[in-house]
Amino acid sequence: MMREKNYTLSTSVCAALVFTAFLGLSGCGGERQNDEPVLTDATLATALRQVTDNSIVPAVDTFAQASSSMSADIEAFCSDISADSLTQVQDGWRTLAQAWYRVSPYLFGPVNDDVVFPDYLYIDSLRQRGNNYLATVRTDISTMVEGAFELDGSYFSTKEFNKVGILALEVALFETRSGLPSNDDLLTEYRDEPRKCDVIRGLNNIVAGYSSNMQTEWTTDYQNTGTSYRDLFLAGDTEDGSEPLTLLLTRAQEHLDYLKQRSVSSVAATVSGETWVLMQATLEAVEAIVAGTGNSGVSFYQLMNSAGQSTAVTTVQENFARAYEAIRDKNTTDFNTACALLDGNFKRDIPDALAVQLGINFSDGD
Repeated sequence: MMREKNYTLSTSVCAALVFTAFLGLSGCGGERQNDEPVLTDATLATALRQVTDNSIVPAVDTFAQASSSMSADIEAFCSDISADSLTQVQDGWRTLAQAWYRVSPYLFGPVNDDVVFPDYLYIDSLRQRGNNYLATVRTDISTMVEGAFELDGSYFSTKEFNKVGILALEVALFETRSGLPSNDDLLTEYRDEPRKCDVIRGLNNIVAGYSSNMQTEWTTDYQNTGTSYRDLFLAGDTEDGSEPLTLLLTRAQEHLDYLKQRSVSSVAATVSGETWVLMQATLEAVEAIVAGTGNSGVSFYQLMNSAGQSTAVTTVQENFARAYEAIRDKNTTDFNTACALLDGNFKRDIPDALAVQLGINFSDGD
């Protein structure tokens, strides 16, 4: 399923990488360690680097690790089909889904490298335009279980994006083919229909392939350049030529728009009942972009405050609090409202406070 990729590293980017490395050594734009950071090009670059190293790359690593662990869980379950091993593999899926929702605000670079069928569609078909392919997945799983054809790698490599990914794994692991959610019935089905184990192996191998490729390209070698996308991104060599901070804020804004416009909290992970856990995970990932993490020396919130934009910071914080309250209440209407407000914050308040020009197209952003 992996497409051939070609990419050339320009001489100017090599020079930019040297500058990026300098920023990594110079901390907050050359100021004393205990000084409060002020808004400069250097501190913006430092904050962006810290978001990349403390949030984006760890999220990509965790997703790849979760998929690898899922493979082991599937083998353990299929070798010993029991209540305990089923619980373990279901928990593995929960970990995998949460890990993906922490990556999904960052749909650029290795995960979004094809105009028609980007990699992320084969992980999360819902992300295309909010289409719920639950019925399609259920029918396809039955076809695979009932068929006489071989469920090998060649077969799974031809699967359409709307029949694979975390949704297909969720359906296979949390309900029977007749739609029963009982684990006892699931255990009986897996014992009676051994091809269903071949189904979950094949489905997870697809996700594992994409997650492993994503990790390699973010951390080691992007499209055979010998340079990680992490370094290219921070050097400003983005796929569409936009500034890296512009790209990051725009993708976060588009993700919030997607959550709202497609009412994701009403359709995602309904079979497993993990919807609101996933909404929590993805909101935390978006918030970390501006708030930083415990390892961040400089956050965009700090830089906004230093520029006299404390009102904007307070507004964004209040809207995140509103979203978390809606998650606690499991209230889709309030959640969509909060996402709409945060969408506006990432379109206007945050870039304005940081003096960043986004040039966003104000159409549906997914």
